Amino acid sequence: MEEEAKIAGLHELLDHHPDDYEAVLGSTLVELGQPAYRARQVSAWVHDRFAAGFHEMTDLPAELRTLLAERFSVSPLEMAFQARSRDGTVKHLWRLRDGEQVESVLIPTRDRVT
Repeated sequence: MEEEAKIAGLHELLDHHPDDYEAVLGSTLVELGQPAYRARQVSAWVHDRFAAGFHEMTDLPAELRTLLAERFSVSPLEMAFQARSRDGTVKHLWRLRDGEQVESVLIPTRDRVT
C-alpha cells in the first residue's frame, strides 16, 4: 500500500506506528523550519481525533497544513458511493489507494448501531 501512495507522490502516514511519526516527519519539519513537536500534534490528530486530512488540524499553521498535504496522506479511503435507506441504514462504497473497493453498512437499531 505504501507503494501506491508513493506513486501518487504522497507518503502515507497510516503505514507507520504513531511512535514513528517524529522520525517519518522529522526531515520534512526541519526543512520547513518547524519544531519537532509538530509530529506529535499530527499523530494526535490522526490517531486520537481521527482527522481525515491536514485541513482539519487547526492547531497547525495553515501554511504548514498545506505543505504537509502536498507530501503526506492520512486517508487511505475515498468515499465512492453512499446510499441511505428509509430505516436509517447507510451503505458506503470505499475506494482504496490500490483501486480496489470495499463496502460498509451502518445499521441503526433502537438501542445501538451495528
